[in-house]
Amino acid sequence: MILYKKILLPTDGSKYSVKAGEYAIWIADKSLPQIIVLNVVDTSYLRSLPQRDLELSLENEFQEEGNAAVQKFSQTLEKSQCEGKCSIPMVS
Repeated sequence: MILYKKILLPTDGSKYSVKAGEYAIWIADKSLPQIIVLNVVDTSYLRSLPQRDLELSLENEFQEEGNAAVQKFSQTLEKSQCEGKCSIPMVS
């Protein structure tokens, strides 16, 4: 039996991160770990844009996309729990 205490799941909403999420749920069903969902937005390169308002707009857009990816996985996790595929891991 695989025993994990925590699973770190980086996600960007892509089909590959969805597959990784499915695998994390499968592992969680076996060992009841905490699932920590992570989305990182690197906006440092935006500092080179001459328009400050464009920089802020893009930064906000990237953060919203990241939040949407995390929220989507959270919904998938809740649905899996309701169907009995996974035992109560936490999402942070």
